[in-house]
Amino acid sequence: MGLFLRYMVETAIVMTLLYLAYKPLMAPTAFHRLNRCAILFIYLASWTIPALARLSLPHGATTVAAGVPAMVFATDYGNPGEGGTDWWNIALWVYAAGAAATAAGTMAGVWRMVRIIRSGHCSTQGSYTEIVSPLAPGPFSWGRYIVVRPSDCDRWLPMVTNHEKTHLRLYHWLDLVPVQLSLIFQWFSPAAWLLRNELKKVHEFQVDKIAAGDHPAEYQFMLLRKTAGSSFPTFADSLNHSHIKTRITMMGKKSNSSRRIAALVLPAMAALSLSVLSQPAVAGVLGQMSQTADNTVSNSKINQKQTTAQATRQTADMKEAAAGSETRPKYAVEKIAEFKGGAEAMNKFFADNVKYPVTAIKSGKSGRVVVQFVINTDGSVSDTKVLRSIHKDLDEEALRVVRLSSGLWTPARNNGKPVKSQYVIPVSFKVK
Repeated sequence: MGLFLRYMVETAIVMTLLYLAYKPLMAPTAFHRLNRCAILFIYLASWTIPALARLSLPHGATTVAAGVPAMVFATDYGNPGEGGTDWWNIALWVYAAGAAATAAGTMAGVWRMVRIIRSGHCSTQGSYTEIVSPLAPGPFSWGRYIVVRPSDCDRWLPMVTNHEKTHLRLYHWLDLVPVQLSLIFQWFSPAAWLLRNELKKVHEFQVDKIAAGDHPAEYQFMLLRKTAGSSFPTFADSLNHSHIKTRITMMGKKSNSSRRIAALVLPAMAALSLSVLSQPAVAGVLGQMSQTADNTVSNSKINQKQTTAQATRQTADMKEAAAGSETRPKYAVEKIAEFKGGAEAMNKFFADNVKYPVTAIKSGKSGRVVVQFVINTDGSVSDTKVLRSIHKDLDEEALRVVRLSSGLWTPARNNGKPVKSQYVIPVSFKVK
């Protein structure tokens, strides 16, 4: 889950940077086809650059790092203390709720569109099907369907249907499908909502330019007469009044062709985004965020299991791993054990003492070894155990250095007293 959250954050960062480049430089221009391609490029780049950033990390050298604790439990505790707020767990639930709400809204919009189409009177107009439905909020189009209201069947109908046919001929509805799906996962990003609005505006600008033809004044009058409110099905293009003034202005606007060069800023910004996300410092911060989220969720799930009436198998495994500990339930500690000097000192200790096994380097083995151990009340280490293995030699090296850290820990505390605690730490081996 932490890795997924990191990917969503990275995608939002890239999307925001590209949107901030597009809005002032390209949105005001009348190059509607170019702007449409630019917005679709922003979506494509936003979803691919975070993945490319991981592939672009340098290879050749070896590094070792110790991560934050994955699980910490007291093995000598009288009464459980007050637990802190699991902000990462709350954030994940908020994200899931927002995504679910956006998805539900999308499905509701699709169902509404289907209901409107089914409720109307159908007639075939060439390769398109015209639907006259009293449920339609206004003229709109989708797939091969053009939907109008009964009140639209007047002298303006040919112009209205021509407008919607132009949308269909340019396949604008296909643009909206991946954009809406992207919005479900990026609902928390203002850039995702703003970009969808920009794309819909560009669709209208592009169609207006074509559909107005040689009678722009008459076409503009039709827009003023026929545009409706903004309550349209999610995936549909429509005669929407929200940007009518801008649309009329855009019909007569001409931009200097030299301004097309502004489009080059998007690939440049995409390359800059890739470079930033590929920096070890940035990747480290985002990786720490990802690991912290994973750890918080893991701790939350485990703590919930430990408060149940019957001990789970996971609790039994932890009790067995802590040799010599009493067979009473374990609780989250009030103050967790810490490496003397903090996380920075711990990382330096591992970096200075871990020796990357030659056999692992030759075989190209890398990854994260997860080690479980007990920190005693005097800061010593015991009961080391590999929970996640990636290579025999890497496992042994991780265990060796964890044992070497014995005595360098400040024990966990409950009610102000040192207690024995169980600690799980990921040791990352990377071949750069």
